[in-house]
Amino acid sequence: MTKFKVHLIFIGILLSSLECSPSKRESFNIDVLMPLKYTSVPLDILVNFPQNYNGLNIETEGYFIATFEDLAIYKSKFDYYSDSKNKAIWINFNSELNSNLDDTCKKLNRRYVIVRGRFITKSKGHLGNYVGEVDNVYYISSN
Repeated sequence: MTKFKVHLIFIGILLSSLECSPSKRESFNIDVLMPLKYTSVPLDILVNFPQNYNGLNIETEGYFIATFEDLAIYKSKFDYYSDSKNKAIWINFNSELNSNLDDTCKKLNRRYVIVRGRFITKSKGHLGNYVGEVDNVYYISSN
């Protein structure tokens, strides 16, 4: 029984030290045009009914990927790894963010993020593979 208690204490110390270290919860924000009004839309609704949000400023949340020929948010990590671009939205950043873009993408790559920008169904990202595009992204934050 004491061996069990020692293991339990060790696990408790290990877990508490992990919680105190910097984690993926650390937020990184880009904030250029915050006064814009937006409609909050879950990504699965946006993907299934894109025509309802065409031309609107939206906020949505998903798994952000910033790799060669793939700058998008997916509904989930699973959708990304199963190459489900039909469940993903292409991301196009506001031109004023270009100076910070590389660093931002590196910091937020493969993390769940919230993005705000104008949703367009006409543009479908690289090779037209995505449901639509969040254009003029002016806000991105990890959660």
